[in-house]
Amino acid sequence: MENLFRYLTDKEFAYLERTFEVKEYKDGDVVIEEGTPGKEMYYITEGKAKIITEKVGEELLLAELEEGSFFGEINLFSDIQRTATVKASGGLQVYIITREWFLNLINKKPKIAANILRAILEVISRRIAKTNETMETYYILSRALSGEDE
Repeated sequence: MENLFRYLTDKEFAYLERTFEVKEYKDGDVVIEEGTPGKEMYYITEGKAKIITEKVGEELLLAELEEGSFFGEINLFSDIQRTATVKASGGLQVYIITREWFLNLINKKPKIAANILRAILEVISRRIAKTNETMETYYILSRALSGEDE
């Protein structure tokens, strides 16, 4: 479960919900473009999003995210360029969480910020573990296809 707000009480979430910027996208709209700068992340309140990257002129689907998931979290904490493109898949509605908003939350409501950060870190940890498994599989396949194990 990716729900960013799972460790918050209803009262804490209601407090936050009043502060979010909400944005809607139509099917195929680009929400984030790979290689561009950013200082915000997105929480899906309705709909789905596709996470893609383009390699050698072809789109590679990295993930499909649904309501309750989030993306763009790398740029909440760092100034590296976006690592993938995100497109709306059907209609999409998101909360936009900016770095400035989150830093302000840390100062005003540190317990709430800590619980959101905990949820983000749990999801990032699972994503890294899954990526490691995938890389291991590709490595084994690559060695087998190249004949290095013979």
